[in-house]
Amino acid sequence: MRSKIVPITVYAVIFLALFGFGYNMIADPTGLLKNVLMILGFAVLISVAFYFLFMKKRQVAAPSSDMKKYKQAVKQSQQKYKKPAPPASNVIKHKQVSKIKKKTQKKRSSHLRVIEGQKTEKKDRALF
Repeated sequence: MRSKIVPITVYAVIFLALFGFGYNMIADPTGLLKNVLMILGFAVLISVAFYFLFMKKRQVAAPSSDMKKYKQAVKQSQQKYKKPAPPASNVIKHKQVSKIKKKTQKKRSSHLRVIEGQKTEKKDRALF
């Protein structure tokens, strides 16, 4: 018996809501528009408040020192490998000069850094 009452109640509520909406649309369209805008405004306020109270805290967490070191290493790598575009007229000269420079230049020290971590744990490796 309960399964028959629930759908009838739901249909009755939907019918009354549609009837009230249609009546307000004919009788007082500005009031209806005002009510709809107020409902949308409250929905936006609630969603913004929910976002700033709960969701933003997850994103704003303080970056760890490892992440700072990683970003710094990425920045150094980008600076090292950034190459200026060679002019079109000097392409042949540039190739010859670069070969000579490669032979005479000393290698720079590596741009990579060792990031300290937990290295106390040894992995168990199977013996073959």
